Amino acid sequence: MAVDDINLLNHIGIVVRNIDEMIKKYQRIFDIKVDGPIVMEKFQVKVAYIVFKNIELELIQPLKKKGDFYHFLEEMGGLHHISVEIEDVYQIMELLKKQDVKLNSDKPLEGARNSLMVFGNKESLNGVTVEFKQLRR
Repeated sequence: MAVDDINLLNHIGIVVRNIDEMIKKYQRIFDIKVDGPIVMEKFQVKVAYIVFKNIELELIQPLKKKGDFYHFLEEMGGLHHISVEIEDVYQIMELLKKQDVKLNSDKPLEGARNSLMVFGNKESLNGVTVEFKQLRR
């Protein structure tokens, strides 16, 4: 796995209190396309993507008063992670483990939009949580 295997910055994840209000705000300001919202029961969140030309913002609203996203929102909210698109999530997991980067899970998780993903822990990556996302086409 080399830097060339990281295809592009996929999205920036932002945790919000009210996804519907944020969607309306982005649509009003930018007159922009929105994909979603969709509920992801497994993560107890609702997500929507604000689609710009070269990047997307993933809005994430916790649905319950528990879990990582809820605790993040209560502590600070806002920017949660950046997501990079990769070819092989298993390969990146192996590489990250060899480099002592802590991951949020031992196996890839089912993500939104038919993807597999794993998060690199922010303590291992200079305070930035990075999502490594493999799109299944």
